[in-house]
Amino acid sequence: MAEIRVLPRDGMPWWVVPLAVLRQVRPLLVLLAVLLAAAAAWAVATGDAVPLGVLAQLAGFAVVGVVGSFALHESAHVVALRPGRGITHVGLEQTWLRLSVVPIGRADGRTVVVAALAGPLACVAVGGLGLLVAAALSPVVALPTAWCWAFVAHVVLLLPVFGDGRVLARALLASPAPVGRPT
Repeated sequence: MAEIRVLPRDGMPWWVVPLAVLRQVRPLLVLLAVLLAAAAAWAVATGDAVPLGVLAQLAGFAVVGVVGSFALHESAHVVALRPGRGITHVGLEQTWLRLSVVPIGRADGRTVVVAALAGPLACVAVGGLGLLVAAALSPVVALPTAWCWAFVAHVVLLLPVFGDGRVLARALLASPAPVGRPT
């Protein structure tokens, strides 16, 4: 059963989407916390910290790379819809496995294209910047580049088989740009 929270386009605070993402992945975060606690207890009892190190890296990737990237992705959609003409409200649709931003109203083609691109491209920009920083600091600091690649991987969501790509393809096919001069 889907739960939909609808707010006026300009009335959705920036923190609503990241909190919804955290609520969506709460079982994963609880599981990671339990596993980290068990690995820490193992490290204290046996002196073997390898499982703790591996789980800490996995937890970091899950929290920053996966949860963080999706929070940014969906938040960017909301930010892109704010100035959009024809959009009156923005809904957050939550199902068991999915969180989606749902614009409500009649958007023009430009608004649809910008909103569809905003989520993946915001993640690609942050991930790309992270990779540049990691490359610049690599002799001094080892940044976990897997986190950055998780952000960059959002570019795949622009393929037409995924929601953002499907919306983008429909918008581009529905309203082709005028060619030539009017006669």
